[in-house]
Amino acid sequence: IGKIHKEIAGDKVVFSSQIDFGNQTQTLWYRLDAEYSDSFCDDRVDGLVASLLFFSLMNGADIISTLPISEKLYYQLTYNLIPQLCRCNKSVISPIKIEAPLVSIGYPKASGVGCGISCGVDSFTTLYEYTRLVPLDSFKLTHLTYLKVGAHDGQIGKYDKEVQEGLFQSQLSHAKAFCTRYGYKLIVVESNLTEIIDRMFGFYNYEQFHSYVNAGTVLQLQKLFHRYY
Repeated sequence: IGKIHKEIAGDKVVFSSQIDFGNQTQTLWYRLDAEYSDSFCDDRVDGLVASLLFFSLMNGADIISTLPISEKLYYQLTYNLIPQLCRCNKSVISPIKIEAPLVSIGYPKASGVGCGISCGVDSFTTLYEYTRLVPLDSFKLTHLTYLKVGAHDGQIGKYDKEVQEGLFQSQLSHAKAFCTRYGYKLIVVESNLTEIIDRMFGFYNYEQFHSYVNAGTVLQLQKLFHRYY
């Protein structure tokens, strides 16, 4: 995983990183509104490691980075998650290593509280619980997110960029309308992550890896989020 580069393009900001696997080199990018440019982590690879972890495990590929990874995440992955996944998943040949400098300092100014908004029953249940039911203000939602990191494949058996984009835009219009009507801040993150995954590792059905890429994208925004549901 290469260094993360930041580029402002009009009202958008794009963060990109070079990803090498075998004899392949791809440029992975994330795009969001420029007002959230200071919320995206470009000083560590927490989110990228989490997003690529499943595919690294399935291919027996160690993760190497010159950018640091948070010490807490490194510990949880190395001593808890990876060993358990290797015991439970017979498709994983052997544990992998994460080789990167460690950083123990977090983001003390992060105060945002977020969850995804798809306008489905799961997101509305979370929204209701953490706006109406939770008694503590520091646990109440401040931002909603809509992430294009693989939930919009729309088919099983192959990757289709046009189908993914069509579904993304269609569902995004509902999320925007809801947030506009009820006054919620919406963070939209677009990425070519699933396209890069398909090119480098081959096709995987979304249900196999959605937890990794969604958690990874949220970790990229940990300068903003103190809590995320």
